[in-house]
Amino acid sequence: MTQDDSATAAQRTYLSFLAAGRTPEMTEAARRLDKQSHATLKALRSKLLNNECFDCTQSMPGWAALPHGVFVCIDCAQVHRHLGRHISQVKAVNTGTYLWFAPEVALMEKVGNAKAARARGVQPTTQAVARQHRGTAPRLLQTQVLRRSAASLGRGRCFLLDGICDRLEGGHCQGRSGGAP
Repeated sequence: MTQDDSATAAQRTYLSFLAAGRTPEMTEAARRLDKQSHATLKALRSKLLNNECFDCTQSMPGWAALPHGVFVCIDCAQVHRHLGRHISQVKAVNTGTYLWFAPEVALMEKVGNAKAARARGVQPTTQAVARQHRGTAPRLLQTQVLRRSAASLGRGRCFLLDGICDRLEGGHCQGRSGGAP
C-alpha cells in the first residue's frame, strides 16, 4: 500500500467512524489516550507544511479540518465550520478542549498538509505569497470551496484524496458506487 493509498484508507475509516457513531467504549478509550493524542497532534503540527495553515499559510495553525486531514488556522477553521459538518468538521489540536478519537488521529497522521496538496494537484502556498494576500485568503478559500462543494453536493458528490466519490447517504460520503468505501 502506498502512502497515498494509506491516506485514502484513513479518510474512509474516518468516514465509516462518523457514519457508525461513537460508542461509550470508544469515548472511554479516547479519554484514556487524550494526552497521547494531543502530543501526537502537536508533533504532527510541527512538521514542515503542517506548521502553516493549509488554506492561508498562517503560522502554527491550531485546528484540523476533517475528513481532509489538514491543519488550518482559526480564521480558515471558521470557513470550514460554515460549510457544514457533512463537508468539513474542524477540531482544535492545541487546546485539549476536544476529545480526539483514534480514527481522527490516524487521519491526521496519514494525510497532513503536504500530502493533501499533492493529492489535489496544488503547490503549497509559501509565506511570501501569503503575505501579499494577507486577509484575503479565507475569503478566497470560502468562495472556491463553497462553489466546488455546492456544485458537487448538488450532484450527490463529495471530495476525497482519491478523487470524487459519488454516494452521499445521510450527508456523509459512502465511497464510490460499486466499490467498498
